[in-house]
Amino acid sequence: MTISDDEHGNNNVPSIYWGVWQRTLLAKSDCLDTCSKVYWLQTSSWHADIRTPANRPDFIGVMTLADCSGEQLSWLAKQQGFVGITTVTGNQCEWKHVIDFQPPSGKRDIGGMLFEYPDKLLEYGIEDVYSEIWERVTDDNSERCYALQLLDQGEPAEPASYLVVSGNHFIYSRNRPARLAQQPLKSSDQLQHYPQDVLVQLLDFDISFGLIQGTGDPWQITLSTLPWCEGQSLFEKEPVFTTVDGICQDSGSGNTWRVLCRNPE
Repeated sequence: MTISDDEHGNNNVPSIYWGVWQRTLLAKSDCLDTCSKVYWLQTSSWHADIRTPANRPDFIGVMTLADCSGEQLSWLAKQQGFVGITTVTGNQCEWKHVIDFQPPSGKRDIGGMLFEYPDKLLEYGIEDVYSEIWERVTDDNSERCYALQLLDQGEPAEPASYLVVSGNHFIYSRNRPARLAQQPLKSSDQLQHYPQDVLVQLLDFDISFGLIQGTGDPWQITLSTLPWCEGQSLFEKEPVFTTVDGICQDSGSGNTWRVLCRNPE
């Protein structure tokens, strides 16, 4: 896979942040969470994030959102995840969400950062009270690191879709339709007030994390906000990108992507 040099990112993020991180601890005044599955992929300017709570219901036999029970829909609504641009100033890191599974909170997503070791990062809230521990995921191909935006006839695709790759890991994110993107997800006990068709559309936000293995099933999804996607391939065939002026054409699928950033090798 050949990706052009950085076209849109500002390469503001120091290289010590680049890579794949897994959250191992969240501490807030009312909870201590070590069981949620949380991954953060960071490039030189763009990031992607997926957060799935613990105690996931059984989704065996479920193939679409329309198949889900009330319990399953309630759990899906608690998920989090986003894609956007990262800026680092001193020891503060801010994640500016371009698309977000949850509606805007009104607060910046900004944290104070402390590297206990190069592969262990402590984060504490600036505009909220929390602390987190992040540990780097070992990767065998750390030089492959970039972010792409899906295009449709030269313009950003609708719904907005992004692919962020770091080493042998990826996060693919597809937003819900624009007319629903900013509609708030109600609390679990209020979900029944949504019409079923609206609720299904609100939860149709795909954030899929996975592993690029290179053979057989090359881009396999291992964690997704749509659980029935797990175990499937993001791409049916290994993408072969040809690049001209910062635009990638996948010769296999025919999809076109804009290069948002590429970490220098």
